[in-house]
Amino acid sequence: MVISSVIVTADPGQLAEVRLEAGLVPGVEVYAEVAEQSKLVLVLESETLESSHSLVTQSIQSIPGVLNIQLSYCNYEDSEHILKEEFTSF
Repeated sequence: MVISSVIVTADPGQLAEVRLEAGLVPGVEVYAEVAEQSKLVLVLESETLESSHSLVTQSIQSIPGVLNIQLSYCNYEDSEHILKEEFTSF
C-alpha cells in the first residue's frame, strides 16, 4: 500500500473546479485548501508505486486548471513487496 500527499497549485479562477474534479478521482481525498494561494493538499492511496504515479500523471495532472503538482509525503506499507515489483519491471 502506498499513501502519499501532493500539493496542487491551480489556476486561481479554477480552484473550485479542480477541487471538485480531484475529489472524484478514486483513491484521492482533498484534505485541505489554501484558497489565498490557490493550493490544494491531496492525499492519495494506491496499491503500488506505479498506480500512485498514474494517479498524479494521468488523473490529477489532466484536470483543467492544474498548474503544478509537488510531492509532499510518501509512505510505503509492505515496502518489500512494492520494491520487488517495481525493480523487477525494468
